[in-house]
Amino acid sequence: MGWTIQGPVTGVQGSMTNMTTTLHSLTNLDISDLWSLEAVGIRDPAEQTLKSTRDMEVIKAFEENVHINTEGRYEVCLPWRDVPRPQTNYDLAKKRLDSAMSRLKHLGKIDNYDKVFREWLQLNIIEVAPDQSIQGHYMAHHPVIKESSLTTKLRPVFDASAKDRNGISLNSCLEKGVNLLEKIPNLLINFRRSKIGVTADIAKAFLQISIVPEDRDYLRFLWWSTDDEGNRALVTYRHRRVVFGVTSSPFHLVATINHHLDNCTDNLKETAIKLKKSFYVDNCVTSLESEEELEKFIRESKDVMMNGVTCPTTIVPKMIIQKSWCRKLTWDEELPEELAKEFKKWRLTRAPIKECETSLHVFCDASKEAYSACIYLRSKLGEQVNLSLVLAKARVTPVKQITIPRLELIAATLASRLAVTAIESLAIANCSVYYWSDSSVVLTWIKGDGPWSVFVNNRVKEIKTMTSTTAWRHVPGHLNPADLPSRGVNPKGFLESRWWEGPSWLLLDEDSWPTTDFTVNSTAVEDERKKTGTVAMLIQEESILDRFTYFSSYIKIVRMICWMLRLKKKSVTRELTYDEFEYAENVLCYQAQRRLSGVLSNGVTSS
Repeated sequence: MGWTIQGPVTGVQGSMTNMTTTLHSLTNLDISDLWSLEAVGIRDPAEQTLKSTRDMEVIKAFEENVHINTEGRYEVCLPWRDVPRPQTNYDLAKKRLDSAMSRLKHLGKIDNYDKVFREWLQLNIIEVAPDQSIQGHYMAHHPVIKESSLTTKLRPVFDASAKDRNGISLNSCLEKGVNLLEKIPNLLINFRRSKIGVTADIAKAFLQISIVPEDRDYLRFLWWSTDDEGNRALVTYRHRRVVFGVTSSPFHLVATINHHLDNCTDNLKETAIKLKKSFYVDNCVTSLESEEELEKFIRESKDVMMNGVTCPTTIVPKMIIQKSWCRKLTWDEELPEELAKEFKKWRLTRAPIKECETSLHVFCDASKEAYSACIYLRSKLGEQVNLSLVLAKARVTPVKQITIPRLELIAATLASRLAVTAIESLAIANCSVYYWSDSSVVLTWIKGDGPWSVFVNNRVKEIKTMTSTTAWRHVPGHLNPADLPSRGVNPKGFLESRWWEGPSWLLLDEDSWPTTDFTVNSTAVEDERKKTGTVAMLIQEESILDRFTYFSSYIKIVRMICWMLRLKKKSVTRELTYDEFEYAENVLCYQAQRRLSGVLSNGVTSS
């Protein structure tokens, strides 16, 4: 519909007038849409049949390829048309990046923009392209700033209409799928039909769906990466999830939602059908007659959208009910002790976070090969304690050799950044945060005042801006869960470790947590202290005698002094006299004595 300006207009003679203006961006607008009946869902029957046939082919291809990947996400292929695919447009993407950088620099938003990409990288929304050559198709991007937004004030927008040298863009090669505009009239009618209107949406819907690896090289883009020394390099990234701005993305989202709803369990089919009729992209718009219908719709809608996800959890109470039924227990009969304990344990794991005493525990560690960080949520309800893995990240160490203490500090920086993401995402009120490291050197750097070397100082400064120094604690290496991902482990060892369950000591009361007094490696700490020194300079006044070393004989030195004294007196006599020669010798002897004895005497020259 374009951008809309509306509101009261003052200055109009006679009265105040309300005006609404709709502005269309002509960049991506098909002008024929302004008068085409197809744009509003009214088509010639023959044309409609042809379009419907093509839509069915696209949907069929989608159903044949959609699957759930190893991350538990739906994964889809790009719906390619039968046309030549786009080639590399690296130069255009680089030029557009330079333009975006200039704007960001002018606005002072480069760090904010970079933070978005770093968060996406941590969340596996994007990845570094395995092949860093200029091959592949690139999407230009630019920042969109919305200061009024409560959540995302700055975000990158990608241009999938950017063309290669042959004039081919990614969008021109993809199927659009079903015309979603046709659903709007029906949605509005259904919204007005019943007494209670309902609207909802799916949070970050596009980013929930993964793209198959073989299509990701068509979703490349350029951005900068800064290494540990502060050097900046241009890096090729690529999207791992459905990209907002690609012409097929709305179809991908709708088709994935419909696929999910079509495979819903029978007991929730009625609600699933209603949801299917109510979705426009990621927005649900419908209406209901009563509050009872509303409560049922809300409850079952959540179950429908989570079904497949929550079945390992919901199966537990069903098993407990089955056991009680087998024992022929009546509805008012007390559960046996073992079943009651089993139910209480399950209830704790699904109790609302707000009812629990919660704390986040952030661990970090490093080895010569890798460094890592992991975060666990500890929730306590009564006497029951539960641990849940929230986030974890491991990275291989740089090729350039770095000392272990420095790698431990990099791991602490990674942990601090991950913690910011976890805290913002969970949004839990009154949640304590603890940071754990087994490096006494790093803890000394963080808690100390320095001054430290540039490398250490920059990272300590960042850590202190994101965390409280008093929240950092020492944990022995064998009790640090971040030790496992920093060293790596084979699949069998990983399963045996049950690492995702968290350290067992966190199940105990805080009084039983590690409180070891660590010994500081003073040498490692002091090696990174900023070096300061005092430079002493002895400045000695140059003597005229030093100038005379140029001459090779005593007579020449005396004669030069004679000429210098004559120049001072501005004498015009051509030949040197005996008296001048003798006086010059006295001056030379005086200067030599003065230099040797170090005694300053006033008035000798004048006398």
